Amino acid sequence: MRTAEEETFTSVVEEAPCDEESVDVKTETKCELNSEPPSELLREKMFKCSQCQLLFTQSSHLQSHLLTHTGEKPFKCLQCPKSFAWQSHLTRHLQAHIIEKPFKCNQCQESFTLSSNLKRHLRIHTGERPFKCSVCHKSFTQSNDLKVHLRTHTGEKPFKCLHCQKSFAGSSNFKSHLRIHLKEIP
Repeated sequence: MRTAEEETFTSVVEEAPCDEESVDVKTETKCELNSEPPSELLREKMFKCSQCQLLFTQSSHLQSHLLTHTGEKPFKCLQCPKSFAWQSHLTRHLQAHIIEKPFKCNQCQESFTLSSNLKRHLRIHTGERPFKCSVCHKSFTQSNDLKVHLRTHTGEKPFKCLHCQKSFAGSSNFKSHLRIHLKEIP
């Protein structure tokens, strides 16, 4: 039986996959752990990600998390070309094929299951760019684009290739790079 401290830490760790776009970054929670560090005994029983030092209570959770660093998306939709790192994201995506999309764009008639997705889509038509860089004042339509852009100022490159150790600031460049190695595999 887990102590209250272990239960709190476990639930936070299990619900906080590391940023990867996500990975579908738009729907993932941030890598924020409980402000209270786990006890030394608990820490010794945990599994640590060698890329970002995030701790997990089960090795299977660590294995799932590692997909955020490799860019691998083993869960493929059978109805369209999309694929996902996690089964839960595929399951949620499948709803798009069967669920009503009541939120329709009045400009191009594209439809969405969530009003927030329509709101984000409308920025294509309006040119609105509400997310502004505090360093260089460049603006973006999506918060994740700003997040990736900020890495150009900090030099952070969290996406590391396990084949050649090259690092990338954004997952899209990382995924493109991985194709080089995938072509090399017989």
